[in-house]
Amino acid sequence: MIEDVGEIQRLWYEEEATYREIEKELGVSSKTIAKALKRPEEFVEGYQREKPGRRPVLGPYEERIEELLKGKEWARGKRVKRTARYVYRRLKKAGYKGAESTVRAYIRERYRKPKATCPIEYYPGGEVQFDFGKYTVKIGDRVRVVHFMGATFGYSTRRQLFAYPAEKQECLFDGIERTYQRAGGVSERATLDNTKLAVVKLLKGRNRKETESYKAFRTMLGIEPRFTNRRSAWEKGHVEGTVGWAKRQVLMDLEVSDWEELQKVLDEACEEDAQSRRHGESGKLVAELYGEECQLMRPFPYEGRRSHKRIRAKVSTQGRITVEGSRYSVPIRLRSRHVRVNLYWDELVVFSEHEEIVRYERDWSGRGQAYKVEHYFELLERSPALLDHGKPFTRMPEWLKVTRERLRDDGEFIELLLAVDKGEYVVEELEGGCRAALEAGCVTVMT
Repeated sequence: MIEDVGEIQRLWYEEEATYREIEKELGVSSKTIAKALKRPEEFVEGYQREKPGRRPVLGPYEERIEELLKGKEWARGKRVKRTARYVYRRLKKAGYKGAESTVRAYIRERYRKPKATCPIEYYPGGEVQFDFGKYTVKIGDRVRVVHFMGATFGYSTRRQLFAYPAEKQECLFDGIERTYQRAGGVSERATLDNTKLAVVKLLKGRNRKETESYKAFRTMLGIEPRFTNRRSAWEKGHVEGTVGWAKRQVLMDLEVSDWEELQKVLDEACEEDAQSRRHGESGKLVAELYGEECQLMRPFPYEGRRSHKRIRAKVSTQGRITVEGSRYSVPIRLRSRHVRVNLYWDELVVFSEHEEIVRYERDWSGRGQAYKVEHYFELLERSPALLDHGKPFTRMPEWLKVTRERLRDDGEFIELLLAVDKGEYVVEELEGGCRAALEAGCVTVMT
């Protein structure tokens, strides 16, 4: 049509042809000729409707639509989502004969205007955003809900993911710590939502009363706290996007053999994303910007230490402590005393008077029982029958069971165990000696 405009203007101005002659030569109407000569810009801009199209069927119901969307006066201000389908069904009961799509189009044009936005900017090393998500993954033979922590650097948008069995404070600390350790430095701020893991109470504005443990942790790292406003997840939109990306692109239908493989999958996915995704504004690879950002971050303040949650526990008369529902043995001599427990996401370490007593792999089931048989050796001196009935002894390692079977009687076996309790040698030495003797055939059964 643009070519026709040029030809019409040439015939009219240069050859002085009449409307009829142009109609005959080009096969166009007189209205088209008039538009080409008087309003040629309309051929470029296209037709522009000056007034909204009439909706003769919907028109009588427009006021009712507004009433339905506002809701009853007593219900206004409640967080209720009144959908276009809800409005359509109500209008249909009132006699509306039109299509649902017409109602949807009217509501979209009339009420659902795009929200105003503002460009945002981050400077290198200024902020890292953190958030938790959860998703179902098959680990070994068990299908379980995995809680994962996402971290996103504001400037480079580099992503990091860490998987945990639960959303606990020690998991939060571990994820933040590992994020900064990998970067080789810390940002000025760490942004969180108002999670109970870090916030006790929301005060006026952005002020928060932090938990004592989170305050101590971030002070040790040297980072400033930043928390989003109430119900304002978009204020940490980068990490919200990371959590969604992890669910859709990484964890969906995932099967792994163990937690170690799961973490490896997450690390590889984040690295591949950094090496292939380009930053929207600069056009540089995320990995390139991340390298620049890491060089400008403040040095990581400490090494050789893992953050943890510290609790006190009382040892029962059975020589056990209870931590979040699971029971762990400690030396029976500590019964009825209090011990200190350093609780990490993957293990717990028990101390008595600043001396490490024992450490265990953490049980997340809330009903587990873990025993170390050496904690109960001293009881055998007065109760040898515990070898048959005591839970720690019925669950003792296989090498001890075989040693007991091959010795002449339980008296000799108990003497070996009591020697450990008296400090003549340690369990590791006993194990090495028993295994060597069993392999050499030195221990025999009485005939």
